[in-house]
Order: sequence, then C-alpha cells, then structure tokens
Amino acid sequence: MVHFAKFFLKRASVLSLLLLFTVQCSQDPDTPLVLDIEYEETLLLGTDDSEAPDHKIFRSVTHVEVDDQGWMYVVNSGESSIRVFDDNGDFQSSFGSQGSGPGEFQAISSLFIDSHNRLLIVDSNQARITAYSLDGNFLSTWQLPSITRVHQIAELSNSKFALVGQHNDKMIHITDDEFSTIEASFMPVQDLLTSNEREERVLLQFFPGSIAVLPDLSIAYAPALYGGELFVYSATQKGNWNLTKTIEGQSFHIQPASFTAFDQADRVDMPITFPEEGRYAAQFHSFSQGIFSIDDLLVHYSFQESNDGELELRSEHFTMDGDRIGTAFIDKMERLSVSILNLDDQANLYLSDSRDFPKLRRLKVID
Repeated sequence: MVHFAKFFLKRASVLSLLLLFTVQCSQDPDTPLVLDIEYEETLLLGTDDSEAPDHKIFRSVTHVEVDDQGWMYVVNSGESSIRVFDDNGDFQSSFGSQGSGPGEFQAISSLFIDSHNRLLIVDSNQARITAYSLDGNFLSTWQLPSITRVHQIAELSNSKFALVGQHNDKMIHITDDEFSTIEASFMPVQDLLTSNEREERVLLQFFPGSIAVLPDLSIAYAPALYGGELFVYSATQKGNWNLTKTIEGQSFHIQPASFTAFDQADRVDMPITFPEEGRYAAQFHSFSQGIFSIDDLLVHYSFQESNDGELELRSEHFTMDGDRIGTAFIDKMERLSVSILNLDDQANLYLSDSRDFPKLRRLKVID
C-alpha cells in the first residue's frame, strides 16, 4: 500500500515551512496551500490507428474499475461489454453483450467491485444491477427498486449499498445487499440548486455527483455542480442519515454553471433542449470530477474555469476530519476533454482523455 496521505501531508508540511515568512503576512487565511505535486504517466490504452485490433480502439472510456491485482475492467462508450486488461495494459478478455437477457446490457452507467470480488454492473436503461465474477462468469441480476438512473454504486460494510442518482428529489439512496428496498434517501436536490433551478435540475439528472465511503462508514458527497462545499452524512442507530459535517473546499465561482442560447455559446459542455424553447448550452465553471477516500485522505477533483476561459483540472486534499491540506494543479484545457474515472488503492489516477484520440491514461504521483 502506498502511503498516499503521508506523502501529501509531508509535502504540505515542507511547503509550509519554505513559504512561512512570505505567506504568513500576505496570504488570505481562507486560501489553501498550493501543493507541488507532479504526475507521471504509467499507462496509455488507445490508439488512432484504424487498423488496430478492436480492443485497442475507444470511442470514449466512460468507466474503469480496478481489482487488487491492478487489472482494469473498462467500458467503452456505446458498447455493452466489459474489456479486461492486466496491470501492464495487455488485453485479456471481454464479456457481456447487447440485449435484455441475463448478463446483457443496454446502457452501462457504473461499475463496482464489491467485498466478494463480484463486478457489479449498473444498467440504467433496464434499471438493474448485474453481477459477474472477475473472470467473466455471469452470477446474478437484481432489479432496482423504483430508482432507474444510477450513476455510482458503493458498498457499506454492513451488507448495504449506497446508490447515487436523482430519485424522489434526493441524490443518495441506501439499499440492502440484494438491491430490493430503498431503506433511506438523503441529500435533497433543492439544497444543490442556485439560480438556474430548471436547467440545473436537468444537469443533475445526468451529473448527480459522487460519494466516498469513509472509514467510519459515513458518506462524503461531492455535488457535480460544485459550489465549494462537500457534505458528510452519517447513519443513526435507527438507520436515518443526517448531515453531520460540511467540508469547506474551494470553488472559483459562485455560479457553478451558466446557460446560453446554443448558437451564441462560446463553449458547449452539455447541450440542453427544452420543448418549444429550443437548444441551450451549459458551460461548467466549477464541475466536480469525483471524490475518493484513500489511505486516511479525502481527495476531491474538479474543473475550475480560469480567468482566460480555460478549464483547470485540480485536486483538493483533506484529512478525514475535513481539515484542508491544500490543492494541486493537474492539467489545463480549452474544452471538457478529460474526465476522472477512478483513484485506486495504490494511488493510481485513471483518466479518460479525448485529446488527439480517445484514450485511457493511468497516472502516478512522483514521490
């Protein structure tokens, strides 16, 4: 196990000492420490060679889950199968197919490897979860209870799962281990809206945010339309989930997204159509890319629009108590061409990158 938290805490401490005299009098106390973190690319999957084997060509990598050996289970946009690569990036197999029968899919919206080493695959079109063994054998299928559009699944250690997706004006839902009953729902949609309520409600259907299960089994939630706050919910003995902490992060924008007529937009991050009104373009100014719990550290990734209109991919680092350690710059781009897919237990960061050609990249922090 890589001591991820120790690395960042050490780096933060060193920078604090080096900048002590120059920062102490001039830095805004609410401004987080800038962490000097560098990444190296350790793997790239994808090619622009149209003659390459099918498993090397991607339309867009939408999901990747990583097992204890570092093997990657990858979903390509528009496909209903899982591609399996070993930790060196060598293709091993694929499983699953298009359809509505056992072990078949129509629209894969999430992957998760549970404590029983089952790959759980969410199919939003069919409102169900299918389990495969890691070697590609079909195990079981469960129909989701009324909630249809699930974008993330996470496991609690008490035979319960958390599902992320908008349902009954809530964003997070707790189910039993057979996904038969929603036992609790929380994180009201209304609490996430700013001034463009109608448009933001549409966005939240497709971008409901993400969660990380913390060591004490509480749940940290990062809204996709990121206003600079992360929310921690904890369960009571009666099974109710209450907001127990708000973690103060950093957003450069009070308004996370804006909306303009489609033909007048400088940048289209997502098109939205309203009947009898026409098409609008959503521009993200502060857009969460995922929250992860790793090695006693909470890491949140987001895009922040800079003054020149470009999108900066940044990470925020917190202790498990919610104390902010600092922020780090990762990348910069003109359009939303990169998305964070996963951060595994070995601190490997997985990105979908459409620049030049669609690819999956694995990055590692340089210690």
